[in-house]
Amino acid sequence: MIIFPPNKDFAGARLNKIGLDGHNLFIAPSRSKFIEIWHVHVLIPNSWNQVVKINLTECFVKRYCLDKVDDFIYCFVIGILNGNDRPEVMMLKIDINKQDTFESFTLAESSGGEFDAHVFIDNIQLATSGGKVYMYDSTIIRGFIPYWEVQLNENKTFDIKSLLIGDDLYEQNKKYIACRFPIILNAEKRQIARFINSDELLVFNESLNVWQTYTVSTQNDLDLRWINNKGLTESYGRQGHRVKAVESPLQLVSDGQMVIANVLYNGKYRMFRLIIDEQAKTYSFKFLSSIAVSEGYFKMFYMAVSEDKMAFICDQSITICPLVPLTLKEAAFWQIQRINCIIDSEGRYVGGISEKDIKNCVGFKGQRSLV
Repeated sequence: MIIFPPNKDFAGARLNKIGLDGHNLFIAPSRSKFIEIWHVHVLIPNSWNQVVKINLTECFVKRYCLDKVDDFIYCFVIGILNGNDRPEVMMLKIDINKQDTFESFTLAESSGGEFDAHVFIDNIQLATSGGKVYMYDSTIIRGFIPYWEVQLNENKTFDIKSLLIGDDLYEQNKKYIACRFPIILNAEKRQIARFINSDELLVFNESLNVWQTYTVSTQNDLDLRWINNKGLTESYGRQGHRVKAVESPLQLVSDGQMVIANVLYNGKYRMFRLIIDEQAKTYSFKFLSSIAVSEGYFKMFYMAVSEDKMAFICDQSITICPLVPLTLKEAAFWQIQRINCIIDSEGRYVGGISEKDIKNCVGFKGQRSLV
């Protein structure tokens, strides 16, 4: 487990997670007058760098997602850019490999009707898959799920194409009540999972346009029936059944390809990977790792996940938990960082040495990354 502090420039701001890609963690401090995105190398505590800063006269809504295929961050914004005199609905496409490089797309007039009638901005989240961007209502636990493909146009506008996800099972059988927010398994295929009030899992099949029932595999490390769900704040409306919050020892996080269950048990967070077998129509959870809980670090946090790491992001600290053992190169690299860090009074690593300086120390002349 690696713990280090956020950048000092974030003081007073809530930290919003964007995503974790390889060794790079992307976050966005909450600011009222601008959009600010930073990244940090998770094995170098003092490697914070600003990706972009976009000034706004006023901002009402911000949502982010990370495209790991084409190296872009997409930001859905409703606000007033500096120099404009009225609010606009915008999609920002931010290049994570170039500083302060982005394109702005405004909502096309052709999609205005769909947006005004069906998009509830407080409930919208973004997802990416295969280099494409999608929007969906993340709060629906039963009833159909509003879902859109975002199409960026050459004239710097964007359209939204409705790909509504129906709910035939709920209409046929009221016992199928989801106890969790919908989880994206594959945004491009509209493959979404719903955990219901049993040990079964519902997965939407786009080609058949139905929800299919998955049962628990015999090779399973986590029995969901032993985890209590409580604290659902429910609401009903013309678009479906929503909840505002879930209080439970179980938390689920997805990066659009990988889903991790994080379970609080006996003073530890235990992490399990969700595995879907589409042929057998079964699912299972495979235990990966665990970390001890510290009140100072885990009062409130967001989670970001990649294939081999998980990040707990809170205002006081960033905690990196390997989901698999570090490679030999990573372990050696981190040992060098530890030598060049101090540990503060809260147990966080402060300082570090850049990858460039390490290369100079060992006489490495290549351009390839050390880890």
